[in-house]
Amino acid sequence: MEKVLPEAFKKLLTSNATMRWHNEVQEGIYDMVELFVDLAVARLRDGDEVGLVGPTEALLGTLAMVFDPKTDWNHRNKDKSSRGRWESRTSSSSSRKEFVHPPKDSFSRALFGWLCDLINIFGEQGGFDHIFRWLRKMPSSEDDKEKKDSEDKEEAMEHSSSGSPGGEKDKKSEEQNKGISLSEAAALLAPVANCADMLERDPVQAPLLECLEFVFSRVESLRVADLKNRDVSSVSHLLASAKLLCLQFGPSDAARADELRLGTVLRMLKTPQFNSKMTALKEVSRLIDETKQKGSGNSRRNLTSEEVQRWMAENRVLSVALEGNIDQVQYTDRIQAIVEFLGPRLEESELTKMWRMAERAGNAHVADNVCGMLAASASKLTPTQFEHLTSLVRETWEGLGKASSSASSSARERLLALVGRIGREASQTRSTQSVLELLWELAHRPGLPKDLVEKALSEQLAILADMSFNKDAARRAYVLKCVDDLKAAGDSVGFAVRHLHDICKTLSKGTSLYHKADKVGQMSK
Repeated sequence: MEKVLPEAFKKLLTSNATMRWHNEVQEGIYDMVELFVDLAVARLRDGDEVGLVGPTEALLGTLAMVFDPKTDWNHRNKDKSSRGRWESRTSSSSSRKEFVHPPKDSFSRALFGWLCDLINIFGEQGGFDHIFRWLRKMPSSEDDKEKKDSEDKEEAMEHSSSGSPGGEKDKKSEEQNKGISLSEAAALLAPVANCADMLERDPVQAPLLECLEFVFSRVESLRVADLKNRDVSSVSHLLASAKLLCLQFGPSDAARADELRLGTVLRMLKTPQFNSKMTALKEVSRLIDETKQKGSGNSRRNLTSEEVQRWMAENRVLSVALEGNIDQVQYTDRIQAIVEFLGPRLEESELTKMWRMAERAGNAHVADNVCGMLAASASKLTPTQFEHLTSLVRETWEGLGKASSSASSSARERLLALVGRIGREASQTRSTQSVLELLWELAHRPGLPKDLVEKALSEQLAILADMSFNKDAARRAYVLKCVDDLKAAGDSVGFAVRHLHDICKTLSKGTSLYHKADKVGQMSK
């Protein structure tokens, strides 16, 4: 029931092949889904009696697929009329309740008759009542206060009752009354949230709003110890479902769901434990991914890009994340996604902080990871931010010049490599030109060793070769700069000849021939 059955229904409900199956097959699937709904109701009803703490999450995940109008099977049969089979399950037609109606926001005249039948069957058998009953078992804030005091008592009882059948029975009873976990609550709420647009208000609104208050209170009362638990990763799914239900039945609480979700992520990010921080960064990545799902059916429950960016900026999420395990690649990969997402909203202080971390890193892995984040941010930076970044490069370069040559040579070489990488990642013409000018300037610093001059010019050549806009104009500009160096007959003549040759080799034949006479004429002056 936990593995084979969910996988079988997943293939029946979400496979692309569903769209090609004939009506007889579709009706057969309906019969199987109807039996599954009966099983789900029985499992929700008899969970306590069979001695389990909570309903099977895999079963609830399958129920959520069944109730989702966007699954392939429901979409394939959206125009089917109601079969009315749920009516025979009631003892009296006068006592019959109607739990759903076709989606009102559908652009087509889709009836979703089969889906309405299945949800009505579930409701008539008390399925929604059982879900609400389970949700009311969520531990309250008072339970959390008493939890610590009861731990010692439970340990003592376990010790005294070991080997005793009565003790085992009491232990099972206490386990059943502990309440449901956050992951179980998320699984319970998901089926209701998926069909929220179709639910009638009268049968479910009052108990549903009561359960949503339980959910919000539970998340608000999470302790620091709870934030270290793996179960806390379900908070985002739980509150996303809660928001969708609030939009339908209690719009005033929708913003509360968003605030709790973002607040929980921020709390996890501020904990010193690595696993909690990683879980928080995964949730941030999920928030970023959700902002890109504008055309999906889940867009109503997702935050907008502007809302997430504003939250990150106001709470300095990047600065908090940078205080974690920067030496771990998987950690910095998550931070890099934040840097790329924030882009123009990055503050100069945050850019400076990342730069100083790379500059002062005693560990080569930390320096490489931070440099990777800085390079990744280059394509998103505004001209003002980019100017600030180049000023940090110049400042670091000058500082390395005051150190001994043996200590600063390798550091300068790494710095030139980073500048070249930033230039290749930059997406704006002005930013790329700024890097090209910076590399040219550094290559012409007096007394610079030969290997560093060659490194600076090679990084500039790589940027010129990779440019996707104004490429020929930029290369011609530096051809002329090389000509000026040759005319000046200074110490850089040898480098200018080689660089001029390398740039000319990258020019296309048409461009080279067109400008050949002009170049020769200028070199002869």
